Formats: sequence, C-alpha cells, structure tokens
Amino acid sequence: MPPDTSLPGSDDILEGLPPTTHRYPYKGSEQFLDTMLREHDRCLEGEGSEYVVFTNVDERTFLQDLSESSEKLIRNSLKSYCSESQILIARMVSGPHEEAVFAFHDQLRDKLEPMHLGHSLHRFGRKTTHEGPRTKEADHGLYPRRLPAGRTDKWPSIAIEVGYAESKGKLRNDLRWWLSQSSGEVKAAISISTHKSKREIVIEIWAMTDTSSGTKPTLQQRLVISKPTADGTTDVTNAPLTVPFESLFLRATDRSEEGDIQMTEDDLRQMAEEIWETQTF
Repeated sequence: MPPDTSLPGSDDILEGLPPTTHRYPYKGSEQFLDTMLREHDRCLEGEGSEYVVFTNVDERTFLQDLSESSEKLIRNSLKSYCSESQILIARMVSGPHEEAVFAFHDQLRDKLEPMHLGHSLHRFGRKTTHEGPRTKEADHGLYPRRLPAGRTDKWPSIAIEVGYAESKGKLRNDLRWWLSQSSGEVKAAISISTHKSKREIVIEIWAMTDTSSGTKPTLQQRLVISKPTADGTTDVTNAPLTVPFESLFLRATDRSEEGDIQMTEDDLRQMAEEIWETQTF
C-alpha cells in the first residue's frame, strides 16, 4: 500500500483545489457561462485548472438562477456549493471524464450479469445532495433498487468522482466528504483520475475504517493503468479491482453466484482504451 493513504481532514470547500484554479466574483449567468467556456479552453491548453471558483453566490441565486437554469451547460457545471461562504465550485464536463464514468459502469454491469444482478442498481448520476450548508454532486454513484428497511435514496451506496491527475487533492477531498458526511451510508468512494498529457489512469477505492484514533477514511486499493507509447503495451498494477458486494448492494450475498465484483487486467485495459480514445495526446 502506498504511503499516502489519508484523505484531507478539512471541511473547507476549497481544500485540495489546484493552485492554478481561478476565482471570480459572480456577476450573473451570462458571465458564469462565458467564464466557464474560457476556463475550459485554458484547461485544455494546460494553462489552468479544470475547476473554477465563483464567490458572492447567495443561496437564492444558486437554487433559482443556476440549479434551475434553462441552460444545460450551466446546470451540468455545478460541482459543489456552500451557502455559509457563498462559494461555488464549478467544472466543465469533459469527454474523457464522461467516458470514464460510462466505461466503469459498463464494466461493472458486465460483471453483475452472471450474478443475475445487471438490472438491480439505480444510477445516482449527478443527483444533488444537500447536507448542512453544503450542496454536492458526484460524477456518478450507484445504490440498490431494493434498499434495506429504513434506508433512503439520499446517499448512494458507492460514490464515484472523476478528474485530472493534477486535481488529485480535490478528488480526495470530495471522496472524504461523501464518506464522512453520509454517516456511514456511503460505503465506498471511488476516484478515477486521468492525465492530460500521457496515457495513465489511477483508480482509488476508499472506505471508512475503524482505527486506534477513530473511524477514518482509508485507502483500500490503488491501481495504475499506463501505456508509455501509443503502440506499446498497457501495464496494470494491483489488479483485480475489487468492489465489495456488501458495499454496493447493502446486504450479504444470498446465492452461490453472488460475490465481490472483480475487474481483471483485461477489463481495466479495455476501460482505459475507451477513455484514451477520447483524449488528444
């Protein structure tokens, strides 16, 4: 296990943002959209962060003007919001990030088909989750169609966040939020990070674990998928990727064909190729 196995411990919404992240006072939806498009181009050119911070966003503005905007691009860019600080973190959705979500979901579902569970999950998608002053959207999430008694669909059983490797700190802060703020309802948080300039994908799985100093998010597994050259071989470290059955379905196995979901080296290579095909190196 690598030495860096702890998640950021701060509830600061800005924790982990890359130093290249730009901040702007919010001045209306038109300014928001223009800024996001400009910052997205900068990010693709390697000059900025995939995230943009907007300040002075009051709660009414966030709920009515942005969350309910008729402009889909605005709605889909909202990542995290804090009503106390009036800070909004936005991110333009990219092709590689969308493909990472789809490719991971497809591989997971393929593994569930032999268990006769391919249609037993709901997609959490970009559903907005409110907890205290914070509002958050995951890039993806899953939970069982049949929930245990007393359990609601407020939280996914597994949350998935996707980003660039340069934003690892922000990704990890997001994972920590899902695990710590859900009071144990999010059983695992998964990050998938891609690299802007090389064929490398890092997948991490985190979960709450009892330690001598209390219950904390800890790294369960870290995989690296890399391909040094376009026509070279794809290396995978630490396969298979294992998603615990109970974490996903919130119950123990009850049939012989059920078990932890395991993605092999070949599965991960296929997933990586699908993601890299959407990138320009």
